[in-house]
Amino acid sequence: NWVGVGRSSGIAEAMALLIPADALGLSLLQTCSDLRSKPPFFTEKTMEPSIKYINKKFPNVDARSSTQHLGPVHKEKAEIVKVLNSYYQSFVDVMEFRDHVYELLNTIDASQCYFDIYLNYDLTKNYLDLVVTYTSVIILLSRIEDRKALIGMYNCAHEMIQGSGDPSYARLAQMVLEYDTPLKKLTEEFGPHTKVSDAGEGLCSWGEGRLALVITTGHSEGLCSRGKERLAGTSKNCCSQLCLHESIVQASCTVL
Repeated sequence: NWVGVGRSSGIAEAMALLIPADALGLSLLQTCSDLRSKPPFFTEKTMEPSIKYINKKFPNVDARSSTQHLGPVHKEKAEIVKVLNSYYQSFVDVMEFRDHVYELLNTIDASQCYFDIYLNYDLTKNYLDLVVTYTSVIILLSRIEDRKALIGMYNCAHEMIQGSGDPSYARLAQMVLEYDTPLKKLTEEFGPHTKVSDAGEGLCSWGEGRLALVITTGHSEGLCSRGKERLAGTSKNCCSQLCLHESIVQASCTVL
């Protein structure tokens, strides 16, 4: 069941590099989801009709023939592209991050990697970190209320200036639509990747062993009976979250 040392090391390094790769994009997504730091166009009364129109027509927003609805966007197109560019690119970063995660998960499935927290701690930990990080990013993406308006407005302004929409827009818009119901989509995505379940179950076993050690040895002597009960309940909950049927729902909610 063991993969070659070089192959295993390469996958571990790839996971370790990929996990923090979306740090900047994640920070910007958190900014987007914060009502206090919305881009200025989303708080202006004059933009409200355009935003409503973009949300209604998304992703098929006709920037050329919809002058009646997109007049304010046309008037501010240069400023919109300038201000929204970093936000838009953070969504593109998430899309590319997803592509890399897909590729890496498929590579791992095709390999003979064996995930066991007892035997290959770093590899198993990085794998679970990757799953939780990816799930967290997607959940956060789905919680940005103005995601469709932001992406659609940027693309309209881009088309008004350049004569064509942004090259990433079609795929990006499709991704946003797919994650309107993120937990359902994530469950579908992780379903074929049985190693997620293997790694999670191994960690559950490891956590239960650690819990038993704490409760039955001197490490718990300083706790009252109620404290031990609370410790047991908390530890068991943390372990069970990492099983396949709960990792997507509860781990992501815990992180966020």
